[in-house]
Amino acid sequence: MSALVTTLIGLLALVLETFARAAFGLDLWTPPLFIIFVLWLASSSPKSSDLIIVSVLGLLADGLASSPAGAHGLTGLVLLCLLPLLTSRLQLDRGIGAAAFGSVGALVSLLITAVVARETGSSGVAGRMGALFIPHLVTIAIGSPLLFPLFDRLARGRLRTVDADAL
Repeated sequence: MSALVTTLIGLLALVLETFARAAFGLDLWTPPLFIIFVLWLASSSPKSSDLIIVSVLGLLADGLASSPAGAHGLTGLVLLCLLPLLTSRLQLDRGIGAAAFGSVGALVSLLITAVVARETGSSGVAGRMGALFIPHLVTIAIGSPLLFPLFDRLARGRLRTVDADAL
């Protein structure tokens, strides 16, 4: 998978997340597609170029979400470095494994968000952490098994599966 395709999939995730938050007004229940994208990268043997991609897309996500500079990038880098250790223990091709992987990723991202909010003095985020916990966990746990196959197909360049009978 080339770095350009990975970057384009990440940009698509950021644009769709921002659009869903603005169009539907689901502030708490908007699926964090950037986190799901980073989890997908972590599950598919990350390379050193993925660290740069996640850092740049994280800074872009910070600008789109009006969060402190580096918050999304830090979350993405920590997830990208820590969670490949878990991929060998879970069967991510099944829905339960991907949902468990998403749940662990959601908990780690919430922990990093809480630390960043506390250290930067972001009282708006710190006051909403209790209300953010369940929606964040549920949307990532449900979104991971649904979006991992889509991201895989986009990375391979095939959206439709080929029938065995068609030549």
